[in-house]
Amino acid sequence: MMGVVRSAGRRARVVAKRQARRIERHRRAVLDAPFVRRLRPRRFHAYCVGMPKTGTHSIAAVLRKHYRAGHEVDRWTLLHASLAHARGELSDADRDRFLRHRDRRLRLELESSFLCEPFLDAYVRLFPRSRYILTVRDPWTWLDSVYDHRLGRGVRPDTDAFLDRKRHGLYQAWGPGEELLRERGLPSLAGELGAWRRHNDRVLELVPPERLLVVRTDRIGQRLPEIAAFLGVPAAKLDPRRSHSFRALEHFHVVSQLDPELVRAEIERHCGPLVKRWFPERLA
Repeated sequence: MMGVVRSAGRRARVVAKRQARRIERHRRAVLDAPFVRRLRPRRFHAYCVGMPKTGTHSIAAVLRKHYRAGHEVDRWTLLHASLAHARGELSDADRDRFLRHRDRRLRLELESSFLCEPFLDAYVRLFPRSRYILTVRDPWTWLDSVYDHRLGRGVRPDTDAFLDRKRHGLYQAWGPGEELLRERGLPSLAGELGAWRRHNDRVLELVPPERLLVVRTDRIGQRLPEIAAFLGVPAAKLDPRRSHSFRALEHFHVVSQLDPELVRAEIERHCGPLVKRWFPERLA
């Protein structure tokens, strides 16, 4: 008899959880409806513009419960607009109209995406109250994470075309000691590290310092109060449990299979000043 009661109690709890999830999905669907977004004022307007695999997922995740935060929302539209603008097929005026319309349509409080970087000069000008978070990861662990993602999940051709503009076409610029990268079809050290530097340099160049917060990936959790203050929201509204989201499916440990002196030399050559600024302990 007691077993029957316990079984019935478990079923009731399962049903209650399912109902709660359905109610929450419905609530979010209503709040995310375009006409509702337009009616609700923004509490802040921000972008997280770090490179892929630097914690952009996590920044959106810690805010998503209480704020309109999204990671790589509408990514294909933004990606193809960026490529079209780079090819000269989208004028500056048309780009600005596209960004304003997209902003009105999505009405996000935080958009977290590396795809925002090509539009930074326009964002800073079009949205003068917008603020920016730059997530940065040390090049050693960043390279490993990028290679893990490519080997474990793959990368779409159009995304690779976008990223290759950052690499300045150096995907296959493998040097001595990079035979493993060539065999696995992975981008060269020069290509990836050059992209890391150019992306971060451009953010620092275009965003006024008073509107920019730089956050190391490994310190996102401990800097949540500072992130909240920067955005002008209560720290209690940020979810620390989500500060390490979107973990790798599998670790391939590619960088540890390369000559550590080669890796260090390439990092110093391509990223030295920024590594000294943000990760001095790695060069000690």
